[in-house]
Amino acid sequence: MRVPYLNTMKNQAYLHAIRLLTKRNYSKAKLIQKLKQKESTPTEIEEAVSEVIAKRYLKEDEYIESRIKNFMRRGDSPARIQQKLSGEGCHAELETVLSIFKEYEFTSNDQLGQLIEKKLRSTPKDLVDFPKKQKILQFLASRGHSREAAQSALEQYLDT
Repeated sequence: MRVPYLNTMKNQAYLHAIRLLTKRNYSKAKLIQKLKQKESTPTEIEEAVSEVIAKRYLKEDEYIESRIKNFMRRGDSPARIQQKLSGEGCHAELETVLSIFKEYEFTSNDQLGQLIEKKLRSTPKDLVDFPKKQKILQFLASRGHSREAAQSALEQYLDT
């Protein structure tokens, strides 16, 4: 049985959206970006996105949660995660990010300890000189951690 609704040119954007969403979750902004690459008109894209939202195929909350977990595992601070999500067109409150940290019993100090250990894995603690410390602190700052917290965690790691 042929469904005429699905075979119109107007719904090529919808079919492409369905194909994309069967592979993985997307945010609304990312899905729109992908559909624009297929040269669909803005009206077609808007209708397709509205349709997948109405049918609950687009699960932006799950996408945001999975991105938060991914950034959390990478060692990004909660504020940095919120910033990265905003850059992707997703809006997550800091409280949402912190609640996922709490749910997984993960803290910024845990992240700092893991990142420092990863960076110093092959270096004996007594051979960590000032330039090496500065490089590590710069790396931790690039992940969104405050200088004070990073310095404290590094000193604590080197003292143990």
